Amino acid sequence: MLKLTELSPDPKAADDEVTLPYDERQKSRLLSQTDRGTKIGIFLPRGQSLRHGLVLTGHDDYRVRINAAVEMLSV
Repeated sequence: MLKLTELSPDPKAADDEVTLPYDERQKSRLLSQTDRGTKIGIFLPRGQSLRHGLVLTGHDDYRVRINAAVEMLSV
């Protein structure tokens, strides 16, 4: 499992992507799986939400971009 613990200084370069719904992007601690199937653990400081386009990295320099999942909205 990859541990993602910090924001990447280069938001344009990413090795993989993870698509998360709104509820999961509000968590600062999360176990998930990237779109390619790699298991990841997100461990960020409490209170930090995951915005669409944000790139996270860990000690091994593997970068993962956060994508917002398409969701139904009520009007």
